[in-house]
Amino acid sequence: MRQADNSQTCETAGVGQLQFSLWFLLLLTALAAIVLAVGIRWGAFATLTPLVLAVVGLNRVGYCRPVQGGAARLIVCGLSCLAFTASFFLPTLRLFSDELVGWEVAGFVYESNFDLLTGNTASFAWSADDLLAASVFLAAGTANILMLWAPAAVFVKRGRGAWFAALLITSVSAFAFSLDDTLSNSTGYLVWSLAFILISAAFPIGRRLFWVYIVLLAAMAMRIILWQNT
Repeated sequence: MRQADNSQTCETAGVGQLQFSLWFLLLLTALAAIVLAVGIRWGAFATLTPLVLAVVGLNRVGYCRPVQGGAARLIVCGLSCLAFTASFFLPTLRLFSDELVGWEVAGFVYESNFDLLTGNTASFAWSADDLLAASVFLAAGTANILMLWAPAAVFVKRGRGAWFAALLITSVSAFAFSLDDTLSNSTGYLVWSLAFILISAAFPIGRRLFWVYIVLLAAMAMRIILWQNT
């Protein structure tokens, strides 16, 4: 009798795992279709936005747990830091006939942020009324600074949750540049974005942080798309 119950339990678990796998397969298929549609409509770089959304979603439901501890987390964070560092020495943005490397683009961002914070609007690359551009530049500069703590965050638990929440929220700005079809992004931008995608899988994401991230990403994407269609 006990053996029969055990076998029935195993069969039920097997059916549940099969159904769960089918749902996961359907989800991946739908995601692939979305990424393909976005790539066709807005270009290859725009696929970074649905890609990071997928990683954050998978993290929230627990699929990233295998890489959120021990040697696996160390490897993921190491790859993220390597990509982040390499992006500063790769061609990142084509501006007229020049191609700027990552550190030159970063320097422009921080110079613009300094001008914004000191009220020197005359040197802005945008209108003083463009709050979206200003917030994106400020957030991108902050995300870069927060990424410098990533190697230590693997070993230092104190304050890790607050650091990761701040990094995840400010990293939304990184994907604004992928949706702006007025920019000519290059390899360095792709590598820089991948650094934030990798780090978003390395630490658990709580429910509240997940929804804040989703709302910010959706609002930013809608604002850029509507601005480009006006």
